[in-house]
Amino acid sequence: VCTIARLADLLLYLSHNGGEGMRSHHENVLAYRQRYGVNEG
Repeated sequence: VCTIARLADLLLYLSHNGGEGMRSHHENVLAYRQRYGVNEG
């Protein structure tokens, strides 16, 4: 498996693109990261 994007990249994209339509997706991905403790490093 080769990583081409990190969860932080997805959150950044969702927060800056798509307007209101992407807000719920951003909130869901953020909740996922908080729930499952995804760490990036």
